Amino acid sequence: MNKKRFFNRELSWLSFNHRVLQEAEDQTVPLYERLKFLAIYSSNLDEFFRVRVASHRSLLNLKKKTQAKLKFDPNELLKEIHKTVNKQQEQFGEIFREDILPELRKNNIYLIDNTELTETQTQFIKDYFDENIKQYIQPIILIKGKFTPFLQNRHLYLSVKLAPKNSKSKKRIRHTYAIVEIPTEHLPRFVELPSESGKHFIIFMDDIIRHSLHEVFTGLEPVSAYSIKLTRDAEMYIDDEFKGDLLEKIKKGIKRRNTGVP
Repeated sequence: MNKKRFFNRELSWLSFNHRVLQEAEDQTVPLYERLKFLAIYSSNLDEFFRVRVASHRSLLNLKKKTQAKLKFDPNELLKEIHKTVNKQQEQFGEIFREDILPELRKNNIYLIDNTELTETQTQFIKDYFDENIKQYIQPIILIKGKFTPFLQNRHLYLSVKLAPKNSKSKKRIRHTYAIVEIPTEHLPRFVELPSESGKHFIIFMDDIIRHSLHEVFTGLEPVSAYSIKLTRDAEMYIDDEFKGDLLEKIKKGIKRRNTGVP
């Protein structure tokens, strides 16, 4: 039978998710719905990596003789998955930056970052940080070989690069690195700033924290900070579903999802 008649189901699923992305690109779809499609695409992709990609990664641990019995090369398939996803992610970024954001601005909605703040907005986010966010901030300094933090599944963090304040030698600066959790479980990810001249301004909580890092790390100077999110293996590994208490095995499998391989 001609194998070319069949399309790998993981790549087929990515084609399906790409159609969700195309809905976000379609200018005939209402703007708010296009934003929803971007969110759906991203959520779908998270789950795909947590379950399907995790399952294929586990196949890499099989012995070569066992892998040879498979009808595909798991390593090559993973490469193809990443190649496809990277291409889609570039398209996602282009849609968001070059299409969605300009359309929002036409409707007097401005998504800004911490480099675009007016004096009034700067004072607002300073007060917002002190009154709402600061109590949840627990920075973790990364110390190589001594302490490795456990990053929670599907949580958002800032990865921060720091330098000593008032360092005399700029050539031999020893940078410090830290992790700061973004407290989205307690506060909204998007914060509305005071309106000005009929314009509505929105900022990510990430950018409020980024702007306030000098208050978090006294004695250190923030150099850069990037938002990251870690997802963990959520595949259900049940050794034998016909022996023992299956319900108990499923319960344990669900608990392991929060501590699975990143």
